[in-house]
Amino acid sequence: MTNNKIFLTILTLCLIFSCSSDDDNSDSIESSKIIGKWQIIDFQEYGFTLGECEMMEQREFKTDDTIKINYFFGDNCQNSGINNWTFTVSNNKLFTKEPNGGLNPDNDYIINYNILELNSTTLIIEGYYVDEGVDGITPQEIPTGQRFTETWKRI
Repeated sequence: MTNNKIFLTILTLCLIFSCSSDDDNSDSIESSKIIGKWQIIDFQEYGFTLGECEMMEQREFKTDDTIKINYFFGDNCQNSGINNWTFTVSNNKLFTKEPNGGLNPDNDYIINYNILELNSTTLIIEGYYVDEGVDGITPQEIPTGQRFTETWKRI
């Protein structure tokens, strides 16, 4: 009988200590999953869609938390240059910033996104513009009608 009590006590302790906390939020997207080169394939905002040149835009998310963005414009879709932004990913949100990119050169230009889908080939994000010169605002403060959706494919 004593052996059964010892066995049950050990079994109970093993079960108690083997249970893990669910505080790691396993549904949260890790920033490492977005690292790589992406090309836009769809954009939706108030019925507006992108033109042929705009659909050539590429973003490269780098391990140093910067984004290299290639823009294209004009009749011949010439490369308009490369901008370098910074980003962070937290709680299924993507926060982007173009340092000194606002209308006032001393202000940062900020666009934040809800990450709707991110897998090995597809990134779908719901963006909302944030006033320049601030650190960002929570998505609940941006009405749904003022958000836009971008779909990207990994290249």
